[in-house]
Amino acid sequence: MKIIFLDIDGVLNNEVHYIKQLKAEIKQYWGPDGLDEDNIKVLNAIIEKTGAKVVLSSSWRLHFKLDEIESFLKEKGFKYTIFAKTTSYIGVGCSRGDEIKLWVNEWNQDIEYVKDNDAVTHFVAFDDIDDMEVIKENFVLIDDDLGLTEDYLPKIYNILGIYDLS
Repeated sequence: MKIIFLDIDGVLNNEVHYIKQLKAEIKQYWGPDGLDEDNIKVLNAIIEKTGAKVVLSSSWRLHFKLDEIESFLKEKGFKYTIFAKTTSYIGVGCSRGDEIKLWVNEWNQDIEYVKDNDAVTHFVAFDDIDDMEVIKENFVLIDDDLGLTEDYLPKIYNILGIYDLS
């Protein structure tokens, strides 16, 4: 199973989109109003090509229910479902990278569950904050000025084991 660990702020909303929104009198950058449909189209394309499942690693998981987040995303064109979310251990000294590593390890160690389902074989984490040292080979640092764009696709596909880019 392939997994995308998804941050939202700076990945699916971005500074350039925010500036455009200000001109349209929409003033909320972080949050559902700030989601950029173009960034979501790129996410959809990644999922379509790789078959990856989305696990939410964003701090949004602490403020909204998963079905609410999924609804916000779908309003902006997201075509898929959110598979799960990571547990927050940041308050006890863990980085987001630590949380992701723990999620993958716990998923793959649950032998009874993995027998009936897929083990995680490939995963990628998108984030605009680089606190991912423990998973650096699986990490793509996103520029929060533009969010998730097609420029990142070759690296993302490589991490997820997709080498034919045609």
